[in-house]
Amino acid sequence: MLLTAAPLTGCTGSGPGSGAANSPAPQSTSPQELCITIVGYWADVMLRDGRGAGLDWEQKGLSTVQRDILDEVVAAAKAMDRQVRQRCLADGDERGSPADNGGTRGRNTP
Repeated sequence: MLLTAAPLTGCTGSGPGSGAANSPAPQSTSPQELCITIVGYWADVMLRDGRGAGLDWEQKGLSTVQRDILDEVVAAAKAMDRQVRQRCLADGDERGSPADNGGTRGRNTP
């Protein structure tokens, strides 16, 4: 038992000769930064190729709040995609430019 405990104490980074004084201090990630990172990752994955759709929120490593944010963001992005598609099909001409105003919408014309 003592033989296995001795190597473990050297792995903690504390004590003389551990090199802890020369090691950089670990940086912590705020809960907000973690939320942005993990929700952004899963939103990107789900919107690009649908991978992970079969995983539940715990398997994705999400909290319940992060799951709710992800669900809302993905639903909003899909709704926006549908709206863009509908508007372009209804209002765009075959070249993909606005059919109205002679294709000058947004230009600085007198």
